[in-house]
Amino acid sequence: MENEDIAVLTEWNNSPILVKALSILVAVLMFLMMGLTFADVVGRYGFGQPIPGGFEIIEFVMGTMIFSAIPVVSHYNSHINVGLFDHAFKGNVRRVQQTFVLMFSTVTIGFMGWRLWDEAMRDHLSGKVGQQLDVPVAPVIFGMAGLSFLACLLLVLLTVNYLRTGIEPVASGSLD
Repeated sequence: MENEDIAVLTEWNNSPILVKALSILVAVLMFLMMGLTFADVVGRYGFGQPIPGGFEIIEFVMGTMIFSAIPVVSHYNSHINVGLFDHAFKGNVRRVQQTFVLMFSTVTIGFMGWRLWDEAMRDHLSGKVGQQLDVPVAPVIFGMAGLSFLACLLLVLLTVNYLRTGIEPVASGSLD
């Protein structure tokens, strides 16, 4: 086992139970989506009988999976980033840059959560349902908004911790 593997395991052991639960949920949803897609394709092309509403179910599962992963990625500070000019920033300039990135991420995900909440409220009040399954879409969108707000909260905590300690939040497996 390499040092990087041990670091990832240590991070996993020190993670809050909510982050662990969301990580497991993401894995289960990904497996469900994979199995459902496989069964739908086999049913469609092998037997001429696709799963009724399969596409819509996959949409719901995919949205839930993606938004369940955002708080996990936020907790580990593993967002995709481009370090093109990272070597140019040192000392206080680096601290300002990192603070700006964390705050920008917080505001962006908070805005996304607010827009999702607004959309969910509209869909709930109008009684909007899926096209094939006749299932209300608002609960899924409310869940996505809630998960966005959770990610926003985690980013606020990450930012406060960075400002308080000065220790840069580094993604696991990072080259830094």
